[in-house]
Formats: sequence, structure tokens, C-alpha cells
Amino acid sequence: MINDVERIKKLKEENYQEIFGIKKNTFDKILKLLNEAYRIEHLRGGHPSKLSVLDGFIIMISY
Repeated sequence: MINDVERIKKLKEENYQEIFGIKKNTFDKILKLLNEAYRIEHLRGGHPSKLSVLDGFIIMISY
């Protein structure tokens, strides 16, 4: 079974613009920044989010 990360990485450039409203390059940069921020925020533990960083980002840009 293919997961969301692999499925999104297989999308073509045109599909990123159509689905998310941003270019693939921009999507990847923002996702990298969000993953790093999440990692830093949870270095000392804490309650893990119910949504993955990717899922939260997709919800945010589709709103």
C-alpha cells in the first residue's frame, strides 16, 4: 500500500498547482520547514499531534 508522502511525491508539477495552488518546489520547501519546526518543538517530548505535519499542511493550504 502506498502512503501519502509517496503518492504526493509522484504527482506531476501541473498537478501540484492544480490541487494545492502552489508549485511543487514551494510545497517541498514549506513542508521541509514545517517538519523541522515540528521536530524542534517536540525535542523534549510532549503530546504528539493526531495529524501528521503533511496532513496538517494539506488541510491548511486547502482551506
